[in-house]
Amino acid sequence: MESLKLSGGQIYELVANGVQENGDEINFVFIPDSSKTFEQVEAEFTSESNTEKIYVLDSANEVMRSIVGYTQYKGMKKEPGYSVGTDEDGNEKAVTVLIVTMSKPDLQQKYADLQSAVDMLILDQLGA
Repeated sequence: MESLKLSGGQIYELVANGVQENGDEINFVFIPDSSKTFEQVEAEFTSESNTEKIYVLDSANEVMRSIVGYTQYKGMKKEPGYSVGTDEDGNEKAVTVLIVTMSKPDLQQKYADLQSAVDMLILDQLGA
C-alpha cells in the first residue's frame, strides 16, 4: 500500500489511486489516522511549510515520487463508505477516507500582494 509523507514527517496511508492530479489542483485520498482529529489533520495540510514537498512512498516506505508546488490548501472532506475494492469473498470493501484538495499558488495574487507591500514601504519611507 502506498503512503503520503508530508515535509513535517506525517505519514498517511493512501487508497488505490489516492493521488489525483487535475491541472493546478491535486487531491489526496487517504485513510485517516485514528489518533488524530479532523482539525489536526487539516492543520497539517494548511501549513505551507508542511506541504512544500510531499512524497509518495511504496509499501517498503521508499520514495516513489515527490510532489512540489501544491501548497495552497483548498479544503478537506470526510467520506465514509469509500470503496477500496473487494474482499476475498467478492464483497465490496468500504472505508472512511479523507480527501484533501491542494492547489498551486496564485502567482498573480502573490505578485499583487508583494507590490502592495512594496508600495506601503515606499510611502512610509517618504513620510506619507
